[in-house]
Amino acid sequence: MKKMFCLLFVLSLVLSLTSCDVDDEGSCSGIYSEGECIPDFVFPPIDNATEGQKFYHKTQGIIVFHNGNWVNTSANIITKNELLIE
Repeated sequence: MKKMFCLLFVLSLVLSLTSCDVDDEGSCSGIYSEGECIPDFVFPPIDNATEGQKFYHKTQGIIVFHNGNWVNTSANIITKNELLIE
């Protein structure tokens, strides 16, 4: 009985440790960049965007809200027309 308890304890410990992995890439609704999930950008842009908020844009790539503007990774400001996704 004692061996069975030890075996069950070890098995449950192994199972609990293997289920503690990092976010599954299948659960991301955008892309993974540097270990974080960047969600897809949806037009129209959200009105309450916060400084540093990131999204993945289909044509612009990763875009960041910075100083009241959306900018791409090259720090170029993206206009509202460029934000349109066709």
